[in-house]
Amino acid sequence: MDGPMTEFPAIWEGDCASGFACPYIYELYNRTMEGFWVWEASGTVNGQTIRAYSVFFNDVWCGLIIDAEEKSGSEAVSFINSQLETYVGRENTDDYYIEVWLPDGTVEGNIIVPENLDFTVFLTGPDQNKRTILRGSVKAENGETVVENIDFVSTGEKSEEKNLGFFGSANGEIHDCSFTGYYHAVHCADGMHFGGYNNEYSGNHVAVFIDCQGDEANSNTQPQNCTFSGNDTAI
Repeated sequence: MDGPMTEFPAIWEGDCASGFACPYIYELYNRTMEGFWVWEASGTVNGQTIRAYSVFFNDVWCGLIIDAEEKSGSEAVSFINSQLETYVGRENTDDYYIEVWLPDGTVEGNIIVPENLDFTVFLTGPDQNKRTILRGSVKAENGETVVENIDFVSTGEKSEEKNLGFFGSANGEIHDCSFTGYYHAVHCADGMHFGGYNNEYSGNHVAVFIDCQGDEANSNTQPQNCTFSGNDTAI
């Protein structure tokens, strides 16, 4: 536990039903707050002093924001792709991640998370009840890409190779998304494996395609609490 020491003393007023002081919250989000912490608390119950101790490690991630909330259509996708390119080749020595904020509305095109991007990327719609509609796809070639709160809708591309929803060589996670009308909604054949939950797959030829052959195959598919309806093949 070498390093600078920091204390957050607190004298709490007022008693909860348990006899202990009411809660007080410190938010340890700053990068300087990373490291080992000792939590100590004490209180008096029936005249007896009780002390509790705990040691924990605070690991702080810091986000780099790409804000596309005010953009729409193909302009939003072009903006996102150009912004992601600016981080290619940059060494990520401080465990930063990139969070892309998508608009409340429809965006069009193919979002490309490039290789040689040393950052985990989060592509995030507004919330579970107000998702971004993406008429296109996400191709992820970095280490890990997470997509959440997005309704993926196929453009009706006739080419089977181009009618893919979420694909690439990255590790992927999919949360609270839907996929409609793709040849392969999620395509795990180039090294990608994904976990996810609360997703809906409807009207696709194959909802989740997994190729377990060859040196690049490492899929570990975990579709938790997902629904499949009207697909020619689910998985």
